[in-house]
Amino acid sequence: MPKLLVVEVDPSGECKNTQYRSFIEKGYALYFLIAAEKHAHLYRPNVRIAPGRTAQDFVDEAAKWHESEQFDGVVTLTEFSVIATSLIASRLGKPGLGYAAGLACRNKFFMRQAHEKGGVNHPAFSLAHDEHAAADFADRIGYPVVIKPTLGGGSEHIYKIASREQMLAVFPKALEGISIHSFSDSEPQIADRGPNGILVEAYLNGNEHSLEAWVWDGEVTIGAIGDRLSPEGNLFDNDIYTMPTRLDAGQIEAIRELVEKAAKAQGIVRGTLHPEIRYHNGTPYLVEMGARAGGGPISHMTRAAYGYCPVQASFDMALGIKPVQPALQPTGQVVLAIAMICDEGRIQHISVPPEAERSPELIYFKIFLSPGDINLRPPHGNILLGQICATGNTLEQAYRHADSIYKRVVVTLAAIN
Repeated sequence: MPKLLVVEVDPSGECKNTQYRSFIEKGYALYFLIAAEKHAHLYRPNVRIAPGRTAQDFVDEAAKWHESEQFDGVVTLTEFSVIATSLIASRLGKPGLGYAAGLACRNKFFMRQAHEKGGVNHPAFSLAHDEHAAADFADRIGYPVVIKPTLGGGSEHIYKIASREQMLAVFPKALEGISIHSFSDSEPQIADRGPNGILVEAYLNGNEHSLEAWVWDGEVTIGAIGDRLSPEGNLFDNDIYTMPTRLDAGQIEAIRELVEKAAKAQGIVRGTLHPEIRYHNGTPYLVEMGARAGGGPISHMTRAAYGYCPVQASFDMALGIKPVQPALQPTGQVVLAIAMICDEGRIQHISVPPEAERSPELIYFKIFLSPGDINLRPPHGNILLGQICATGNTLEQAYRHADSIYKRVVVTLAAIN
């Protein structure tokens, strides 16, 4: 079976336990290059720790390991490992994302510039250095607008802004929030990741959809589409997604063509894609697109709803093999996922109902936090308590299964400064 080097610069053991396990059981030889010694026990026996926090540290360690193991490919499923993985693949002479494409996929300002140059439907945007510049731009294009970090992730420090007064009040909080907590801090250091600031974008007023897809020599195939059901306020964190999509064939083809154009603009010739699409006045726009498979419960959702596995597609791409998987063929199961959140504070105790471990309707349940962890909520951060995913014959049934367990998760918190 293939021997793959898996890069996880923000290790938690999550991927090995939930996304890679079945491949290990099939006989895939997976070797994990991670950032922290404290997580090494989760990845044994095949694990190494990078000696430092730069991308070059990861590349050098991978090259040393490759001398003895002769890996067949290099892969990652995590957003903040994308650039390091592209550099390692280049060093080892394996299929992978180019460095420039990696930057265009990670830095949202570079991504927007690529979309603008490539004629991809995208919201008007501006990189704002302070709240006055942000408000001036929003005044010109009209409210509401959205502000987001250029190097963000996990919907952290993203706000919908309805007026100049709100912009002048919220923008400094978002900028300060980046310095307090940013998921991108786990990313290995490189010479220049591009601007680390706040992007102001026109608000897109329609439905939002999350996709799992792949591109091979410029041609995009969609494996799965999820519909976002979350009630929308000024934040974008309480996500609820369902599969299969309710979009019709014409809408799906328009989205596929949009993603194909975006892949070309971002420089992705071959690879797995995680695009997020949002409609505006009936037309699909590209919100953002990662050059990796979706994380958390997404691979569980896609397998249940469509029979499509983005992990398998990622492995195939890493090995230089064109994926052969079903393209948008619903299985008949309805799947729903909820991002679980709780108040800010230091976690003292978490109580989980026993059904979370044995309910046949749950295909994914994971608590990310442990006693002693600090949970940050906006404006300081956007950390999730966990995620839950359930199936059913209808959307209402799947929601009841997930919500009934989520409501019985009890978290005890202590105040923090």
